[in-house]
Amino acid sequence: MMRPAVLSALVALAACGPAVKQVDVVPAEITLEAVGATARVEAVPRDFGGGAVPLPVRWQSSRPEVAEVDAAGRVTARKSGEAELRAVVGSLSAVVAVRVSIPSRAVIEPASVLLTGVPSNQQLRLRLLDDAGREIAARDPSWSSADVGVARVVAGVVSAFGPGQTQVTASAAGLTATAAVEVRLPPFAALRAEPARLQLAPGATAKVTARAVDAAGRPVAGVPVRYASSDERVVRVTGDGTVTAGPKGKARILATGGGRSVAVEVSVRK
Repeated sequence: MMRPAVLSALVALAACGPAVKQVDVVPAEITLEAVGATARVEAVPRDFGGGAVPLPVRWQSSRPEVAEVDAAGRVTARKSGEAELRAVVGSLSAVVAVRVSIPSRAVIEPASVLLTGVPSNQQLRLRLLDDAGREIAARDPSWSSADVGVARVVAGVVSAFGPGQTQVTASAAGLTATAAVEVRLPPFAALRAEPARLQLAPGATAKVTARAVDAAGRPVAGVPVRYASSDERVVRVTGDGTVTAGPKGKARILATGGGRSVAVEVSVRK
């Protein structure tokens, strides 16, 4: 406990000390984004010459249920909302604006996505809301897809990889949100392969191209095609349709996509 003589001396010093023109506060505004998060604010009384005056500062909060402040200027977040911290020196005061935004809910917009054709894509947005319903910036969210064979997501852009349904998930500030993604292929009549037949020497290579077409034979974009060999000892095929002949024999290259297929007959002769 402060002795009466010391307290009287401090009061006398304040009374006869230099006059205070204003009170400066630093920072003038703060934002806190978690329950119990803290920050430090400082108040400096200044005289008419701009010099600091060593006088005690009293802190007050307009809404202590939102943000508390102690005698040392330490601010503690309690719940989402806004408050004013007032630094009082004698008859003068200055205000620090406090915004408390505590993330309580995450949503992805749009909540469902329909992608038609491969490739196709759409931008998604993660929104964080505090318990007062205000939006908070989602810093460095992480994105993932439950089935990368259907769709993949990078930096919020979801891209189609194959027909089907999946979910994408975004996480930030300890919260997660999901969005439903469906990938459909455009309607088409058949798959057409070129050339329809191949005759190769052992070790030779060639290219097979299969594409979706409509009833009039016109190409239909957005239908991915996969290639497979009926006998890899005779011919091998890569994902882009490049065929490599093995020893003498016969095999078929089967192209499939959208539930349909087409075959290319391959003969390997010396």
